Amino acid sequence: MAESGPLIFNGNVAESWRRFVQKYEVFIAAACSTKAKKTPAYILLNLAGGEAIEREKSFTYEGE
Repeated sequence: MAESGPLIFNGNVAESWRRFVQKYEVFIAAACSTKAKKTPAYILLNLAGGEAIEREKSFTYEGE
């Protein structure tokens, strides 16, 4: 994935997210087609940065 920095949570967050996901999807398609199911999620959090990781910790997932 081209170095784009972490996901930005201020300003136009929707546009920042759209661009981030676009780059992420291309990267995952190229690099993770044979990896475990959770690998893309871990890569997403790593690329999104520390704030995204902290926010994800507060999520409640269905079935947990």
